[in-house]
Amino acid sequence: MLFKQKLFLIVSFLIVVFCGFGLLNLTYDASVLAPQQYYQIRSLHTLQYQKVLENELGRAGYLLLLMIVGTLQILKQAKLEILAEALPIPILFESRRKKLKRFFKLEILNIEKIWFLCLKEMLKQQQRFTTKGLAYIAIDRTSWGAINILMVSLIYNKKAMPIYW
Repeated sequence: MLFKQKLFLIVSFLIVVFCGFGLLNLTYDASVLAPQQYYQIRSLHTLQYQKVLENELGRAGYLLLLMIVGTLQILKQAKLEILAEALPIPILFESRRKKLKRFFKLEILNIEKIWFLCLKEMLKQQQRFTTKGLAYIAIDRTSWGAINILMVSLIYNKKAMPIYW
């Protein structure tokens, strides 16, 4: 898969899962670069994500992921150079760019290895995702120029949570 396509899919996944569902309420303070003070967990429902992502990515990778998501929320665009420039890590710009590039090239960052593990953990709490014992699934196709995405989603709390695309 081309780097730009993988970056697009990863950024789409991060935005939909973390930002779209309000799972993280990230606040930014330019004077504080410490990752521990960079984000604030808003809901206990994120524990499933935290466990899976931290186990798979390691603590440093997980904190980098949270910083990337927070920075994307602020920037509202996903260009590697702009993201590297805004990422609150006290290293040179070129080092941040290379760090991001290496992170996005990780084999673990794909739908089968990360998202399915997160989804499996979430679905263990079946009562959260069913209404009267029924789970609602939606299929949607979106087209952006040459990009055509077919998405299967689980409907939860009047929002569509992507299962596969």
